[in-house]
Amino acid sequence: MAKGARVRSIDVIRRFRAALCTFIEEASVSLSEAQSEVQRTLWWLQNDQVRNWQQQIRKRSEKVAQAKSELYRAQMAPTSDGSRPSCVEERKLLARAEAALDEAETKLKRSKHWARVLDREQLMYRGQTQPLSSMLTADLPRAVAKMERMIENLQAYVDIAPPTTEVTGIAGAEEEPAPSMARPVEERDVGEEEVGEEVGGVSEYASLRRFTPDKAVRDGLRPAGPPITEEEDRLVEPSDPNVLRRLDLEGNFVSLSDKVVVAENALEGRRIYLERTADTSPGDSGWFVGTVPDEAEADQDQACVAMTVSEMLQHRPALRDVLALPAGYLAVFGGDALMAVLNARDEDLWKQGP
Repeated sequence: MAKGARVRSIDVIRRFRAALCTFIEEASVSLSEAQSEVQRTLWWLQNDQVRNWQQQIRKRSEKVAQAKSELYRAQMAPTSDGSRPSCVEERKLLARAEAALDEAETKLKRSKHWARVLDREQLMYRGQTQPLSSMLTADLPRAVAKMERMIENLQAYVDIAPPTTEVTGIAGAEEEPAPSMARPVEERDVGEEEVGEEVGGVSEYASLRRFTPDKAVRDGLRPAGPPITEEEDRLVEPSDPNVLRRLDLEGNFVSLSDKVVVAENALEGRRIYLERTADTSPGDSGWFVGTVPDEAEADQDQACVAMTVSEMLQHRPALRDVLALPAGYLAVFGGDALMAVLNARDEDLWKQGP
């Protein structure tokens, strides 16, 4: 007689799938926040500290020059008795100005040194955490998708009404067992069924596109912060090149001086999204950063401001990993963890990626 596939508890698989999803999200957020903290410190050293001490060197050099000029004037000033002036105060001022200049030059050298050290250490850190990152972005999402398909198949299996056999009261007849949910293994072996990859389709995040402002709104906004000079301006490359490599895309890079439109307080939000539009003016990156609203906020307009890419990255360095995505793409972040990447057809390539 054919044996049956006994299905006892689909809820166990559901609970395990939910726990695995929670682990993926929390581990991804923790990993990304650690990387983001390193990036913030590196940005602070490479930009804020280096720029600050360069400015201090210029200011303190001017004070040294001024102190030397005052000392020279004091030495040339005539005295009533014809003796040589002592110029004690002027010499003290010059010594203090030179000491302050030496301090600024030392601090600049140390900032550049530790920036190089930290950059090297963060590359080693990323290499050591890459296996975990790959598991969180590829292996575990595939396992979740397979469990979801398994749950659907098992639920369909148990919903099929079993065949019933009428039992007659003949003496000596073997008593029929109670009706079972089992189907013969020959008909279907659920445990060994090949579960396909997650089927593509329109992502749940596609509706976020309606919050992105149009070109007229973008053109009416100007960054309020200080402009980026040509010496400071450069292309922004992702800190993790595997993002573009995984999506099989060529980077369309932005510059630090390019404009970004941001929904008010979005950079402080936990769940945010970025969409890049193609219809832009020169100097506009096309990127918009907005919050992922809950149901109560779904119909509320988001007030917008403009800033440079440089200013945005000071608040959220993790966003640099998606800034090279082409126009039409949309990315969703949970904290500093990249949760979804939608193409122009609203297919989530991040979830479906290898």
